[in-house]
Amino acid sequence: MPPFVEHAVPRGLALVLAACLFWFAGERLRDGSRMAPLTAFVHQSWWGLGQAFPQTAMPSVIPRSGDGRAWSMLAQAALDRADRVADPAAREPFLALAETATQRALRLSPALASTWARLSLIAVNRDRAGLAVRALARSQALAPHGPGLAWPRAKLGLYLWGRLDGRARAGVATDVATVWHQQPTSALPYPRQALQRFAVGLNRQPLMSRLLHRRVAAQGARR
Repeated sequence: MPPFVEHAVPRGLALVLAACLFWFAGERLRDGSRMAPLTAFVHQSWWGLGQAFPQTAMPSVIPRSGDGRAWSMLAQAALDRADRVADPAAREPFLALAETATQRALRLSPALASTWARLSLIAVNRDRAGLAVRALARSQALAPHGPGLAWPRAKLGLYLWGRLDGRARAGVATDVATVWHQQPTSALPYPRQALQRFAVGLNRQPLMSRLLHRRVAAQGARR
């Protein structure tokens, strides 16, 4: 092979590689810019400052990249939008989008306990109890003592109690006790009162009392 050919081949490969890297970086920047409104919404929603994500903006923020966080943000926005719609028929498209985005996020990032908890909530809203139970159990297994997940999982667990196995029920007991003893936050300023109101609404207050009593008794026995 002539010397100029020997040098031209590696240089050509380097140029192709550089072009691919530049294209990839450009696509990520464009995707990030396109998703900026959704990112801002999720940040504001986390601090309780956000309004509903505009329905007309939903199609423009469907993620194009394999970024599990982007799909998870889209699911959160769609679920938030569904929560603000009273008509069940009008809610269903947003719930369907939330489930699709959540399933995609979990395929990309399967170890996110919070995303599994969201899938359980979506499944409850779509009357898919089997999926709700499986997703809740997965969230519990991934983060059995996640304080940030205790409140939503305690509600899900109390609602699904009759369908849960022993391990999942133990996880619900842990989450209920965590909420009962946690310090007030801006998102949940009165944890015990909120838990009691939710349990009363489901006629689960006797169950909640038993779970808390057993938890205290078990802790005393370990001492």
